[in-house]
Amino acid sequence: MSHAVLRGKATKAQTYLDDILNAVLISKHETDISKISLSEILLYSMKANRSGIYMINGLTNEYITNEQILKIAIPITRTLIANGYSGKHVMVILRNDEYMAAVYYGIIFSGAIPILIDPNSTNYEFTHFNNLVGPKVIFCEQKKLDDITELLNKCNINKPEIVVADSNAIHKFTKNASSNIDDFRITHVNLDLPVLMLPTSGSTGLPKAAILSQGGLIAQLPTLWTHHTQFPRPTNIAMLVSTAQWMTHTSLMIACPVYQITLLMTPKSTIDCLLTMIRRHKVMF
Repeated sequence: MSHAVLRGKATKAQTYLDDILNAVLISKHETDISKISLSEILLYSMKANRSGIYMINGLTNEYITNEQILKIAIPITRTLIANGYSGKHVMVILRNDEYMAAVYYGIIFSGAIPILIDPNSTNYEFTHFNNLVGPKVIFCEQKKLDDITELLNKCNINKPEIVVADSNAIHKFTKNASSNIDDFRITHVNLDLPVLMLPTSGSTGLPKAAILSQGGLIAQLPTLWTHHTQFPRPTNIAMLVSTAQWMTHTSLMIACPVYQITLLMTPKSTIDCLLTMIRRHKVMF
């Protein structure tokens, strides 16, 4: 019986995930499948395929490996842990590029809980989520810095640290943290705990923060590839257009590294840019 299903016949997508779960168990000298977290599955998969192309930046046409992402993500993880942010909320207001990806995994690996906000959110919406969630850190793009700083200066409830997600600011934030990816281990494992939060639509009022658990996200890892038969890499490239507040974004961000599928994404999602990306890279998913 597959780890990934409770009844019926497992699909090839599920049995492939079984192999990953068994490999993680062996690496931990464990036998209990409930002792594996989503963070461990992602870290194992990316380390096992270090030279694999994690993503293509559709704006710069730069190819970025799993190892390059981990070299940025792991120092972020270590810094968040060292600052006592495991289990705390961290806000992410970023567009789709390699720094968004590194921040995304860095937070999840640390045991902190990201709340993923639309980069086009209004000042009113930002203030609402800051008050609702109370993040300890905000990762944002440079052009949002002045607005966020001004809003936080007016706020009496919560004034988190702000980190701009570019090479200089990330390096400054993580200056005391090692980028060695071989000696890093995930220590938090509880499948019932939150792994991230997504905004609800707000159609009946202000948006809320919907909590997604470790176990729930692990269970859905195979679902996108149910009808595929070739593993790993059931498709070569998956184009990610939605930004981080959408569930489709989370589905691809957690499944593609596990199934060795390259993500194609861009911080600039105009129609012309997207059409160029599709034609250039022959996107099939």
